[in-house]
Amino acid sequence: MRLHPAVLLPALFLSGCQSSQRGPVKPGYDSYGVLGFNGQAGLRVEARDESRSGRNGRLEHSELRSREEIGLSLLAFYYHPKLVEFDLNTSFGLEQRKIKSTGALESNAVDGQNVTYDLRVRLFKDLDYSAEVYALRTETKTRQSFFQTSEAVVNELGMNVFAREWFIPSVLNINHHTYEGRGLNDYSETRDTVRLEGRRDDESAHYQYITEFNDVKLGLGSNPYRDVNLSGSATHYFGQDNAHRLYNGAFIRRQTGNITNSNMNLNNSYRHQWLESLFTSHEFQFSTFERDQSTTNTNNLSSSISHQLFQSLTSTAGGRFSRSSFGAGNLSAYGWNASVGYNKRTPIGRFSLQQTMDTYVQDRGPLQGTALVLDEIHVNNAGDPLFLSSIAIDSASVVVTDQTGLIIYLAGIDYFVIPVGSRTRLEIPVGSKINPGQTVLVDYSFQPTPEQEVRTETVGTTVSLGVFEHADFLVGRSQVRQDLLDGFDDGTLEESMRFFASARFYPTDNIVFGGEYEDFESNLTPFSRTRVFFDYNRNFDQNYVWQTTANLYKSSFDGDSRDEYGGSLSSSLVAYVNFNTQADVRLEAHRNRFRTDDGTGFMFEAGYRKFFRSTTMSLQLRYLSEQFDVADDQDLFSLEFVMSRRF
Repeated sequence: MRLHPAVLLPALFLSGCQSSQRGPVKPGYDSYGVLGFNGQAGLRVEARDESRSGRNGRLEHSELRSREEIGLSLLAFYYHPKLVEFDLNTSFGLEQRKIKSTGALESNAVDGQNVTYDLRVRLFKDLDYSAEVYALRTETKTRQSFFQTSEAVVNELGMNVFAREWFIPSVLNINHHTYEGRGLNDYSETRDTVRLEGRRDDESAHYQYITEFNDVKLGLGSNPYRDVNLSGSATHYFGQDNAHRLYNGAFIRRQTGNITNSNMNLNNSYRHQWLESLFTSHEFQFSTFERDQSTTNTNNLSSSISHQLFQSLTSTAGGRFSRSSFGAGNLSAYGWNASVGYNKRTPIGRFSLQQTMDTYVQDRGPLQGTALVLDEIHVNNAGDPLFLSSIAIDSASVVVTDQTGLIIYLAGIDYFVIPVGSRTRLEIPVGSKINPGQTVLVDYSFQPTPEQEVRTETVGTTVSLGVFEHADFLVGRSQVRQDLLDGFDDGTLEESMRFFASARFYPTDNIVFGGEYEDFESNLTPFSRTRVFFDYNRNFDQNYVWQTTANLYKSSFDGDSRDEYGGSLSSSLVAYVNFNTQADVRLEAHRNRFRTDDGTGFMFEAGYRKFFRSTTMSLQLRYLSEQFDVADDQDLFSLEFVMSRRF
């Protein structure tokens, strides 16, 4: 009679069986044994119920999953001297799924192929040259609301060769990687890699290099490609106390296939310390990027001199030059900058004053066609207007992804593209998959401005004061002015003044509160913003930890009658009942109003974890509700139970 794992595993938990096996102590040559053997059995049950309602009706989605899993781990050796050592970690899981969605038939599935393993064999571990052979299989799962879980199986087979006594200690990796999507995920990939890398550090030098070759074959009818990467750097320290530094680095990459890409970057810098308080720095950088028939070349040269007086007054002056040529035209710029910084410890705290001045001239040659910007970095901070760097942007060309470039967000749902004069702003609405504080990458095309020569002057002052250990204050002002020296005035020259101030208070070790204010006066994109925050963190007798956080912000745009504002309040409590029991609960409420939508949200989470002997149990509950004026309302309820036991 064959028992289903759902019956077998609880019996295993209740039995309390526990075993281990130890091999003999390694006395010398030609010995062998088992250093350790252990395993783990587990049961995971998850239930989710979701609903979404809006102008297009109501959608419902429910899902019930259970998974039983058994894992084994083995570490053994053969000693001559330590000639071979290997370990194996493996698990087998049986998963049942029951899914029901509005407008779709109920589906059930049982998957008995959830096998994972990680096998590694090490040869000649204690010798100058050693090797490692490995084979592994893992599974990935990506969960999105109202979609069945996207699943994939990853297999790897490879070898590492270690050369510890080379001039630069190195490792050679040969790897065969396959990615096979399952269910709704029909993506597949096969990648063969050869990688050689090394690193060496000592008191007078640092060396590093990487050589990598990839042969990639993609599914879904995509064309295969090859990718070659070469990079290396050398840093030398010399002079008295190794005060002088010389750096040389290079990076070369070439990708061939349906689209040919190649880029190269050379970087050289030198720092020389003339006196204990006086040093100079020089840097030269050359880069070239080629995509199909388009090539961009860039040269950058900069130098600076710094002087420090009495460890409190630092003065810096420098200059820079750059020139770029690309398919649509060319661009050159030159300028100078200077700064003075004063830092002093006073009887009430630390005082700091920073004064900066910067002037540069940008000469843009005749441009034709459109220009492309790739991977422009932005951070989604609540209350901070997110403006793209270029002007005359084609709104339809804007694409926003996560930091890896693998997740593409949806325009009109996760973000809105809003023209503001000649500039373009991204608005992240309530309910977007782009989280607060998240970094995103933005691609877009824009129409280059006509030939012109522009001088930009920037002056800034920042003052900060720390009062004992109870408060920090910061006040600053910066002014930017652009003047047309030659060419056509296209109405994009900016004249702006920015004022900002912030304060943080620490009345006790448990409380932090404060605020920020910024006023940006500009002929192109004027705005102002205010933010206040409060944080309370308290530990009661080492058994209870309570934290409460509140945030409020408001942003105003000149010429727009509707302000944007938002706020959130969250509180959590973690209770360590005893050494083997933990419970936690968290509440959060938020409200955000944008020009395109108005929404409120509520979240409740609770968890319970119990540890006894070799068994672990946990229960996690989550409820989320989002209500919007324009976007669809969302409700989510999930419950997860996990039980595992080591043996």
